[in-house]
Amino acid sequence: MRRAALAVAGLLCGACVAFGVTTTVQPESTEGPIPPPFQSAEAPALAASDVEGLFRAPSLGPNVYFHEPPQLWYRRAYRRWYQAFRWNGNWFILAETPQILVGREIEKVELPELPELPGDDPRELPELPDDEPDGGFEPP
Repeated sequence: MRRAALAVAGLLCGACVAFGVTTTVQPESTEGPIPPPFQSAEAPALAASDVEGLFRAPSLGPNVYFHEPPQLWYRRAYRRWYQAFRWNGNWFILAETPQILVGREIEKVELPELPELPGDDPRELPELPDDEPDGGFEPP
């Protein structure tokens, strides 16, 4: 009786190992990241743009637009145009840029000018005077 119980237990364990451990590897998405939907209780205020029927939503971001006749929302992020049907809906990638958005790119941020390094070789650093400490790390 004991041998039969051990045999059944062995078969069950073997079945668990054979059929119980399966893993599924999801392929990596080639579409890239999707912006999260905006979270707010009320719809944002709209500002007129230079194109009739196209409005900007500056409270949501510098690159969010509302197209009035079809009532669609557009957003430029991650170097792509996205569309949503509701202002707080999920975004999806557009296959091609709608004609009303052609030529509209993300607002560019001007970076400050960096000072030039002394000398011709950027790896060359200025020498510290002998009376000035080197500012290295000193253990406590």
